[in-house]
Amino acid sequence: MVEIFSGTCRLSKACRKFGLRALPVDKDPNRAESCTVASYDLADQQQYKTLVEVLTAEKQSLVHAHCAPSCGTASRARGRKMQGVPLHMQPRSLRSDEFPDGLQDLTEKEQLRVDSANASYEATAELILLLVGWGVSVSIENPANSLFWKTSWIARLLQKLPGGHDTILDHCMHGGARDKTTRFWSYNPLRPEENMLSSLASRCDGNHAHKSWKPSVKDGVAFFPTKEEAAYPTVLCERLASIFLCWAKARNLEGPQDFLEQTAADADVANDSCSQDNLVQRSFYKQFQSLDIL
Repeated sequence: MVEIFSGTCRLSKACRKFGLRALPVDKDPNRAESCTVASYDLADQQQYKTLVEVLTAEKQSLVHAHCAPSCGTASRARGRKMQGVPLHMQPRSLRSDEFPDGLQDLTEKEQLRVDSANASYEATAELILLLVGWGVSVSIENPANSLFWKTSWIARLLQKLPGGHDTILDHCMHGGARDKTTRFWSYNPLRPEENMLSSLASRCDGNHAHKSWKPSVKDGVAFFPTKEEAAYPTVLCERLASIFLCWAKARNLEGPQDFLEQTAADADVANDSCSQDNLVQRSFYKQFQSLDIL
């Protein structure tokens, strides 16, 4: 499994719990939580080319590729006035529905940031098409209301793969602390008519409390909870991993059969505290055995 824009690497670590090999990829390895990261910047053409060469060498073993491009420049929250935050600290919109690829009055610094994000979006679309051509299932994640989905590169990608499926979920129903609504788009060449992530489509039931979205200012620095929520909840990661494992078995890609074999195949697994927790999560995995894909 390949996790592009891996950030904390929680998804990669969850996949290792279930016996899958995982390759987390990110331009900033410092965000990883006790996990080694393959440092590639998709916005850099040479680094992107090198990553493609790495994936090409492994394409017969690839089960799934997940991409979670940064939504910082595409967030609609940038255009909302936030109480308690001084005017000079208020975030400014960098995109709009009319100009999803970037507003026309950006400062030089803002334009550089948008250009970098756009380059990564373009590379994401290109990589997704390449992987689908190899028969690898893929998914992309961003907030449900993000302008990322309207950028020209992603819009064209979704048009080229009209059989893709959307799954809308709230993080609080998968172990998250806030009611963040996320959109997962996925496409599985093995079963293009099926939504491989449909079991995750769960919206907040209102039966629990959420942490506040209200920003705060400490020592002259504004803190926005949206940044804290960028990392996937661990429960969500483990549920995604169990789905990927099912499809790995559907393709007859057998990996290690027990914990000892996993540690022999991948030393990092031993550091992921996966022994007892894995037994708990396998109850979720069993739900997918009824899908007639094993």
